[in-house]
Amino acid sequence: MQKAAYLLVFLIFMLGCRPCEVTTIELANIPDTILAKVPYKNGESIIMEHSQGKNIEFIVNRKNTKQQTYCEHCCKYNYIYEIDETNLTPNYPIFSISFSISGLDTVNYNISSYLGNSSVNIPAYYNKTNNYYNTKLEDSILIKDKKYYQIFKIKSSVNDFYKDLLFVDSIYYNHKFGLLKIIMSNEETYTLLP
Repeated sequence: MQKAAYLLVFLIFMLGCRPCEVTTIELANIPDTILAKVPYKNGESIIMEHSQGKNIEFIVNRKNTKQQTYCEHCCKYNYIYEIDETNLTPNYPIFSISFSISGLDTVNYNISSYLGNSSVNIPAYYNKTNNYYNTKLEDSILIKDKKYYQIFKIKSSVNDFYKDLLFVDSIYYNHKFGLLKIIMSNEETYTLLP
């Protein structure tokens, strides 16, 4: 009887979930044309003017890393892909700004941005025929006597927990110059100085 129990345990072990053979695929690097959609260089200084007149300097920290997907339930493939992260750190105690471009989907690149407790997704392409979520496309906008073209006006996604607090309501963004204007929930603004 004891031999039968050992044989049964042995058969369950041998016929149960076996380790799967996983193929690791390294995806191509994010193309320079996509990286240029977040037009900030490491060490660069960006100045934005608050609606009450104070200039706020943001220092750019940009880095590129590799990430790997991981599947513990017998996936056939794991992917190694590139992440490009850009952080804008202010010299004044307000929110930090970050941008992230993921190379996991090499057809539809995702540009995510976090502004304090708010987030936006920036389209990788300016295409008037597409309907982007929370995004209006503007041909041009005049800011501080300078005209900018191909503008995304993006309404932020805010967690309901933060609705009673001050948060970023929307942004104006352009692939050539980056953040042009930030509009807060109390209608204060931060505007890029040329």
